[in-house]
Amino acid sequence: MKKRSLQRKIEAYDQGLIPLEISRGREFKENSNFSNLSEWDRDLYKISNSWAMRRISLKMQVRSRNNGFGGPVNPHVSNRRTHIDLTIIISGIIARELGLNVRLCEAIAAGHDLGHTPFGHNGERFLELDHALNALIILHLVERNGKGLNLTWEVLSGILNHSRNNEELYLEKDQPNEVSVVVLADKLAYLFLDIEELVICKPDWVDFESISKIADRLGKTRTERTYACINALIKESRKEGRISFSEREAQIFRILRDRMYREYYKVLDFREERLYQVENLKIVLEFFKSENLCGNLASEFVVGMLVDEEVDSLAEVLRAGKPTEDDFKWIYQLSAVEIVRSLDGKEIDHKVSPLWKLGSVA
Repeated sequence: MKKRSLQRKIEAYDQGLIPLEISRGREFKENSNFSNLSEWDRDLYKISNSWAMRRISLKMQVRSRNNGFGGPVNPHVSNRRTHIDLTIIISGIIARELGLNVRLCEAIAAGHDLGHTPFGHNGERFLELDHALNALIILHLVERNGKGLNLTWEVLSGILNHSRNNEELYLEKDQPNEVSVVVLADKLAYLFLDIEELVICKPDWVDFESISKIADRLGKTRTERTYACINALIKESRKEGRISFSEREAQIFRILRDRMYREYYKVLDFREERLYQVENLKIVLEFFKSENLCGNLASEFVVGMLVDEEVDSLAEVLRAGKPTEDDFKWIYQLSAVEIVRSLDGKEIDHKVSPLWKLGSVA
């Protein structure tokens, strides 16, 4: 097994797929008790145990678990944590097969979507937040009562640079291979999962049968489709000597992605249940502002840390009239309000990346 791994790594070096093995460092020196772990083992552990990771399992991916109107919760509907877990796995597989830094990929993948707001990209647009920058701010400045997780520069940079415009699929030439791996793994993780759920829920306003037929060219199940793209990406990247995904499977993937954006994602954002969710966000945001619940932080940033059900439940209370004393006892226990208290008056500019301060760390 060791000989096979070594051979794979030698082939990767010969083709120019060089793994990133030495970190530029982190803001503060780490406790020596962790000297037996790699820099990125530590980062993956920290991110996996963060408050942000606990909250993200209660934020929607594409479909709302309660249909947007407080109906029965469907536990089979994937959430943002489902997507993150799949991205970690896919990133690790690709990195291992190409002889790249597996733990670095997994750490970036673990943190890449932790800045998402309630209600997905609709919530992100309404609150005027960028989920990649938001994740960076939360992990570096908010976690651990404002001390931050002290992650490596490579992981923070990878999280900040993982995202692309909706229809775009491109790789930056000057970014580490590991970041490129996560960029592509992210897309593979969500597309085939979303198609599977589309076929299950069968909305009458989408031609899901046509989309499914195109996906069948890659495989009959989500797993087969994902593996087909992973294997094609690995084969092509070895051949090109760089992270590359542009041939047959990639072309089918792009067709599917374009169809999903045109016929599903963009249409779904303007359906009644989605507009109702945005209205809930608006009600909650105005309440947080009026009650000064955000300390020295922007109200949009604080509300963005709430989970879907907190927003829905609070909006329901506010629609019924002025909150009672018992209501306020519950409100003070909301996740974002708890975070504000833990920061003890700290000021954070959520629109400015802290990476410029870390660019020269040793």
